[in-house]
Amino acid sequence: MDIAAEKIGEIVRRLIDEYKLSTELLCLAGGGGSGGVVVPYFGKKMNVNWKIVKNAPIISTIGVAMAMVREVVKRTVINPTESDMKSIRHEALKQIMKSGAAEATIEITVEYDKKTNILRATATGDTELKMCDVSAKELSAEEIRQVALNSLRLLDKDITEVATAGKWHVFDGIIRKKFFGLFPDEKHMVGVIDRNGVVTLQREGVGLIVTNKVKLKTDLETLFEETATYGTVGEELPLLFAYYGEKQLDLSGLTTREQILSAVLEAELDILSPEISVILLAVR
Repeated sequence: MDIAAEKIGEIVRRLIDEYKLSTELLCLAGGGGSGGVVVPYFGKKMNVNWKIVKNAPIISTIGVAMAMVREVVKRTVINPTESDMKSIRHEALKQIMKSGAAEATIEITVEYDKKTNILRATATGDTELKMCDVSAKELSAEEIRQVALNSLRLLDKDITEVATAGKWHVFDGIIRKKFFGLFPDEKHMVGVIDRNGVVTLQREGVGLIVTNKVKLKTDLETLFEETATYGTVGEELPLLFAYYGEKQLDLSGLTTREQILSAVLEAELDILSPEISVILLAVR
């Protein structure tokens, strides 16, 4: 059992590191084959939550039909232009739609690695069958707040819902500490939760603006000015996420203002109505 658990453990730990997951929020779900034995054993050994899914004997077949599809497009580009990013994004969109993703669910993340000069577009989306799954329950405002309390692990008085847009709810939790037991210091942890109670992001927050298509460029520049830091390599921008309608836009892989402005303004939000609210969230 130890050998099997360790092999699974290598994969799980790699996923935790890659997606910066919190082990406090992690829940291992298993079923079918030896999952009913390995998952409880490994969950207890790793000290994380676990569960055995319902209808485990047929879960593989259901999973294939309802899976999230994913496509990655890579190109070697030196100092990518706006045209380069639009082109690779379009290619990723075309490939994932061929894989069966419903267009309304598609999210595309564009990243640029300066060290390797690799421009990467990662597209994810749900199949039509998963879209039709009506089993997910929409939670009340109080239930969503309770999810925030459980995930941030703070007292009720220290958590505030600071923004909503579309299906997204953003909560700010204040963590109070003292240096050497004398000097007070506060850190803000933000949690983003969708209408079904799924925690999609939990990081240290450094800035937030609720805007719309008309004011987006001006407000984004303001957010940059308030949250950017400067070191030996020049300006360092925070990790940026945008939330609107049904979509979460991950811009954390982009490193310059020009890349982020292009990705947000041109590629994603041009088709939005002017009155639709957009949350811009800067985190560490």
